[in-house]
Amino acid sequence: MRGYFLSIGSLPITEIARWHGAGWHALDRGVQTELGSTGDVRSFAAFDTGDGRGPKLFAGGFFATAGGVVALGIVSLDSCGGDANMFCYGDGSVTACPCGNASAVGDRAGCLRSLGTGGALRVHSRASLASDTLRLEGATMPNSSGLYFQGLNVIGGGSGATFGDGVTCTAGPFIRLGSKTNVGGASAYPSGADLSISERGVVASIGTRHYQVRYRNSASFCTPNTFNYTNGVRVVWGN
Repeated sequence: MRGYFLSIGSLPITEIARWHGAGWHALDRGVQTELGSTGDVRSFAAFDTGDGRGPKLFAGGFFATAGGVVALGIVSLDSCGGDANMFCYGDGSVTACPCGNASAVGDRAGCLRSLGTGGALRVHSRASLASDTLRLEGATMPNSSGLYFQGLNVIGGGSGATFGDGVTCTAGPFIRLGSKTNVGGASAYPSGADLSISERGVVASIGTRHYQVRYRNSASFCTPNTFNYTNGVRVVWGN
């Protein structure tokens, strides 16, 4: 909630507040002007940046600090999930693709497939054991099948190794999350009636897991194998 207020009931909460299901609480330490008086929050919006924590709350208005940190008129507040980052790109920067089929630096994708794009894997929503909404989203793949899988470890410290037409990044123990059919080059897990990633992946405690998609590319291309990989995603699960 936002607005111009100094309290909610008997609670000294100013300008911006959060609801936890049973009552209102201050959101961090609120916002202040340069002189230390109460700032003015004019608008806010949620946006998922794909870092595994869930949607961030972005607030804008007339203030100089937020939560005691310098924030000149705009601030983002993290949700409570884990952290996520992409790794093991097929751009040749660490491990060479098997037949010079490197994707462009900056694409953050796997090695190129037969139609000239690399499969890309992204993560959205929240990696939280208490409230798992995490979603893996694959894109720029062929309209074929893709296997979403989880690995506890990584290959070569995260550099990966060539396999098929691409680079495989994760190491076992493995858990197959599910096979999906790409439509328009894209698919996701979970979708429909799928179990959540923490349930299907048996993620019972906080810690790091690694994800990737192996997809079919049956055209005559690169090696005699008919499969390729997206980039990898590293997720740190939180409570």
